[in-house]
Amino acid sequence: MTARKPLPPSDHVMRFVPKSRQYRDADTDQFICLAEGAFTIRESDEGGLSVTWIEYYGVKNIDSKRCAAIAFRASLDSQRLGGEGVFASAKVDDILKAGREFEKPLRVVHDPVPQNPGHAQIRQFSDDDLMLLDVLATEVFSEIDRVSTLNLP
Repeated sequence: MTARKPLPPSDHVMRFVPKSRQYRDADTDQFICLAEGAFTIRESDEGGLSVTWIEYYGVKNIDSKRCAAIAFRASLDSQRLGGEGVFASAKVDDILKAGREFEKPLRVVHDPVPQNPGHAQIRQFSDDDLMLLDVLATEVFSEIDRVSTLNLP
């Protein structure tokens, strides 16, 4: 297994969150916030939370976020994102700080996959770390971009 290189603490990662993993207003269906289930480790994540490294695609701005979103979509079998999905972004250092609050030595590492060379993982925690997952969902991954506003081709 190849050693995974840690991302710089000043860089950012983003995670796709489908509508089913969001809290939405019951009357208007407007996005409220992420649900802690947005950070559940899937079997396909192979032990780490799958994210995409924004700065892999250039200086953090809407263009690099768009490139990261396109690469994420390309890595999906269906190559489709739900129109009401969102990409939640966080600074690597803020992720590491949240881990320290819960005595978890989180690592955010570059882990390229086919079609998404900017793929990364957040490692060293599990689905049982419910309080950490809640902090990640409600405080750390606080920058939200709707799929519909990224103008993906």
